[in-house]
Amino acid sequence: MLMNGTVLATIVAILTCGSMALAAAIHDAAGDGDLAKVKEIVGADPEAVSLRDGSRMTALHWAVLRGRTEIVSFLLDAGAEVDARERNGFTPLHWAAQRGHREMVVALLDHGADVTAKDSYGDETPPDMAAWANQKDTAELLLLHGAKLSIFTAASLGKTEDVKRFLAEDPGLVHATMKQGGSPLHWAARGGAEVVELLLARGADPNAADRQGNTPLHFAADSGRADAAIVLLKAGADVNARGSSRWTPLLMAARQGRTAVAEVLVKAGARLTTGGDGGATPLWWAATWGHPETVAFLIDSGAKLADEPGILHAAAEQGKGEVVEVLLEKGADIDALDEKGRTALQAAAAAGQDEVVRLLLAKGATVDIFAASLLGMAERVGELLKENPDLVAAARLDGRTPLHVAAASGREKIVELLLVNGADVNAIDAEGKTPLHLAASAGHARTVELLLANGAAVEATDGEGWTPFFDACHLG
Repeated sequence: MLMNGTVLATIVAILTCGSMALAAAIHDAAGDGDLAKVKEIVGADPEAVSLRDGSRMTALHWAVLRGRTEIVSFLLDAGAEVDARERNGFTPLHWAAQRGHREMVVALLDHGADVTAKDSYGDETPPDMAAWANQKDTAELLLLHGAKLSIFTAASLGKTEDVKRFLAEDPGLVHATMKQGGSPLHWAARGGAEVVELLLARGADPNAADRQGNTPLHFAADSGRADAAIVLLKAGADVNARGSSRWTPLLMAARQGRTAVAEVLVKAGARLTTGGDGGATPLWWAATWGHPETVAFLIDSGAKLADEPGILHAAAEQGKGEVVEVLLEKGADIDALDEKGRTALQAAAAAGQDEVVRLLLAKGATVDIFAASLLGMAERVGELLKENPDLVAAARLDGRTPLHVAAASGREKIVELLLVNGADVNAIDAEGKTPLHLAASAGHARTVELLLANGAAVEATDGEGWTPFFDACHLG
């Protein structure tokens, strides 16, 4: 009996949906490191090891990406395709190599992984991926297992004689490019000065840009290769070249905490105030990524704290205690307000950065009514209200009152104290949110009950039209 097209299409859709759900289940379990769940799924359907998602990824890809060694071994033993390719042509070995997962690389090789597999662009092999990611030991391991050496990997690994051999066979390789990763000079900038000097002597352009617009100097800066940076600058590299997202080499060095490279770049005229897309400067990146030595160097070199409002708050909020100490030593105002009207102490407290809170208190940060409310300091709140009862209705630049911040932090005693002293239970902040919105979205059930018992409007809507119940469902 022949099926009509509608019936057949329905059956195919049902089967496809079931397959997609199973793929999602095993991929999630593999990525999350849930070996028991992976075993359960494969036990019920051995073909699950081969299922792919919309990016053509298998469970093996996800296990490798997330560093799940036990699951990688299980999937390989269960018959997972060792050389499965995702949509860009990368195999699990590519990803293991890029991340330097030596144990996984060995397991994949033991199961016959192809060390010569290239991506969909016809460019990168697993050792190329390892070399590009500065996983040099992994790259060498793959070469020992029969991987073919390219001029790019040779340049990145500092194999000067091999690079000379490649150029002797084909001088034009000095200008070769990979679709994803630039020229041999870009790769050499990650590995040191000797190969950089060789390639420059053979005609490589020190200002050549890769597909993202980055020059070799960007890569030297990102990798911390001060020696390569010096050679490139002597050859005419633009110290303020704009690369991906309009980033300069100094921005890259600052973000990675490459102080020695930063010193070379600043000496060569790198601009301290130049930011990339979004405007964040080298000092901002060094501070928010937690590099105290680089922060100190940039300030000593002329970066102005006055030009970086909120930098202390950002470092405090992210728990960068050593950076906070350096910023304070260099003159940052401990009680300065950010664009929300918060002090650094408030920012740290709201983010749950207890160590930074203790540091700021030890350094003399002012405990105002907002900080006291955030920290649950009932005695201090009481003292402040006794001195100035109007503080109960004080509002920061973001419109939040002490009741807002206490509710958001689940400080029930403070909430009760503020309400007893006349706090407006339905006060709205700059986004139209009431204290009930904030307590609900943070999941503070007892605080929600307390606010409701004191007249909080359960149907109040914020600027987006969300009620506290909606906030609780979607954010809490």
